[in-house]
Amino acid sequence: MALVRGRPEGTTARRARAAAAYDAPMTTSPRRARLARAHLQVLLTEALCARPWTEVAAAAVAGGADVLQLREKHLATDELVRRARELVALCRPRGVLVIVNDDARAARDADADGVHLGQEDGPVAAARALLGSGALVGVSTHDERELLRALADGADTVGVGALFATASKGRPVATGSPELLAPLARRAEAAGVPAFGIGGVDAQRIDAVRAAGFTRVAVSAAVCCAADPESAARALCAVLVTRRDAARDASPDATPRRPSST
Repeated sequence: MALVRGRPEGTTARRARAAAAYDAPMTTSPRRARLARAHLQVLLTEALCARPWTEVAAAAVAGGADVLQLREKHLATDELVRRARELVALCRPRGVLVIVNDDARAARDADADGVHLGQEDGPVAAARALLGSGALVGVSTHDERELLRALADGADTVGVGALFATASKGRPVATGSPELLAPLARRAEAAGVPAFGIGGVDAQRIDAVRAAGFTRVAVSAAVCCAADPESAARALCAVLVTRRDAARDASPDATPRRPSST
């Protein structure tokens, strides 16, 4: 949680600010402004959920997730759109972004905030043409070549990984390490593109991920498989948000914060 005048700022206050930003004029790019403030993205796959997926989604939001990505590779399009709409109804009033994995048409039909593309899911330009300039388009990257291409193509956000071995994709994936991949994240962030470390991140590894330099992560099993997904999300946020804000507040160039109303 963010530190305000030496005490934690509650999730409710942070959500209220994000929801207000969404209602701002489009000239302020509200979705991108909310994305820039995001720390935790949760990828929702029903098969991984220890509880009903809708309960996991609500718990992740309550625990501080800033972005929910619907990742269901094998659902019929109509069902994917229905679920995405259900997430939008849950998340939009709370200032939480909803992304659909792979399927830009489903994202458009559900009025989601954007789509996330893998390396084989088509170009950024095609997704943006379908969704419109106000939507978010994310891209998975695994090395410098893929990152530079995503940046050149105009991706709004990138996933950087895999940081650790992961079974969430149901197939082997190339694995780096937080230390090896953190320079890619820094390069993206320097270009103004939020970079989420992804792949096997959980409560036991989050400190090492943060120490390597990642300020944002995307997780799946760490929240979906948890007996208490709200607490799991909150624990991840506590490392990502508190440490980053504490370091910023300690900087001599830090902008003074306004007092929290909570």
